[in-house]
Amino acid sequence: MRKKIATQQLEQTKQRIANEVLKLVADVKSAFYTVQAGQQLLGRLRVIGEANQAAAELAKSQHEAGTINELDLINQQAIYNQTRLELLQAEAQAQLEREKLNRLLGISGTDTQWKVAPQLPRFHRKSSRRSNLSHSHFPSDWIWS
Repeated sequence: MRKKIATQQLEQTKQRIANEVLKLVADVKSAFYTVQAGQQLLGRLRVIGEANQAAAELAKSQHEAGTINELDLINQQAIYNQTRLELLQAEAQAQLEREKLNRLLGISGTDTQWKVAPQLPRFHRKSSRRSNLSHSHFPSDWIWS
């Protein structure tokens, strides 16, 4: 009787541990893709920021030359400042997400200097309806490139 109870408890413990491991794997994957998406967003916001900075500088020059009014100048500067604010917010959020992933991975110090690929994987609809066995958990009309 005791052996049977001990065996059942051991199995329950194994299942609980396996469940915790699977949950950790899912959490790490989710956090990793969130970090990667955040990095991609930062890159795009930086490009937008550079474009808006150039537009604000051009608007300033045009205003000084008298070809645009003060309202147009202020609007362009506001767009640039809004972009700067969004970039700062995205940088702070990216740092928080990276720290969350580091905690999930149990790493600290110099081990936190890892890098991610610059872009999320791309996918698109394929032209034929053949199933893609290597990605069978995705809808059959989607493939990764």
